[in-house]
Amino acid sequence: MTDPLANLHPVVADLLRRGMADARAGERDYARRAFEQALALDPECSEAMLWLAAVAPDGETSLHYLARSLEINPGDPRAHAGIRWARKRLKPQPRGNTQPSPSLARRQTDETQPSPRADRTASTISCSDKKGPILTESIVPSGRIT
Repeated sequence: MTDPLANLHPVVADLLRRGMADARAGERDYARRAFEQALALDPECSEAMLWLAAVAPDGETSLHYLARSLEINPGDPRAHAGIRWARKRLKPQPRGNTQPSPSLARRQTDETQPSPRADRTASTISCSDKKGPILTESIVPSGRIT
């Protein structure tokens, strides 16, 4: 196997070596800075992108760098393996629409607002199921639940 740093500018190669050493030592922030500096000097450096994907804080960021690396070197098996790895890092997205419908959101907001008559009357809140009442509470004008 050939050295992936052999054809790079010596400064870029040195930054990558330093970043790799930092990454292997668990110093992800230092590693990220070294790889970002290498990428600033050589925006087409797929090696820097691969390593940035490896030390990225989340799967989305990893995928971003891996996709850029594949644009430059589409046949790189390390980038393809990285894509599979990064997809596993993604947090599962909830299925369906998790946002309440606008009318439900409006009702929820309206229900949290005090009634204009709350200072003058008492209200009773009841909850029940098939077996009968579960909870019955009275709200008195002072706002206390009894």
